[in-house]
Amino acid sequence: MRTSFRNIMIATSAIIALGTFAASAATPAPGDASGTTIQAAATTATDHDMSGKVEQRIADLHATLKITNAQQPQWDAFTAIMRANAAEMDKAFQARVDGMPSMNALENMESYAEVSMKHAQGMQKMVPAFRALYAVLDTDQRKSADTEFVDNAHRGIDKPKG
Repeated sequence: MRTSFRNIMIATSAIIALGTFAASAATPAPGDASGTTIQAAATTATDHDMSGKVEQRIADLHATLKITNAQQPQWDAFTAIMRANAAEMDKAFQARVDGMPSMNALENMESYAEVSMKHAQGMQKMVPAFRALYAVLDTDQRKSADTEFVDNAHRGIDKPKG
């Protein structure tokens, strides 16, 4: 089963949102020892490894796009950025999770904004590398890329009724 990068980011955002809720709900009252177990569960629930998901996505894309030896340099540049972005997001998510127990509402929002900004910056880094890769793809490969990055991005989204 292939997962689009967009679906990974949606799932990751959901994990952040749930972690935010769980962490705020789990903050113990002074002298309440029961909060410790709940807080540990919230931290474990938000722990994840974006790098593993990205490796699977890279393998799936490589097979789907049928990358040739001649296209390998552009592919390698693109996937290096994907990997770097995943590592950066892993660090940002972990920093957010680690800081949650002591965050107030404002710090929580600022932390979420920081993670969102890092995601946007990572996407900006990926665009030129993907542009270079897309430029060397043949017509069939471009159709496959269009399906993966455009058509499949709409999977799971309800279309407006009307």
